[in-house]
Amino acid sequence: MKTKTIEKISRREIKNISVPESLKPKRLELSYTPACDGLIDLISSQHPLINVWLVFSFLSISVLSVLLFII
Repeated sequence: MKTKTIEKISRREIKNISVPESLKPKRLELSYTPACDGLIDLISSQHPLINVWLVFSFLSISVLSVLLFII
């Protein structure tokens, strides 16, 4: 493609520009697991009982949210 000033580029030429696959945005899959695992590992390395409390609180929050959703 020849070098042109911005004013002279037509819409057709813009549509014909190909973008390599590596530059295209990838679909983001949301997942909380890695961050939470790292956080739990960091906290539980400080105090072992905190890990138990974190798991218990995650389970209780999920059970409560399911119950509220059903009601």
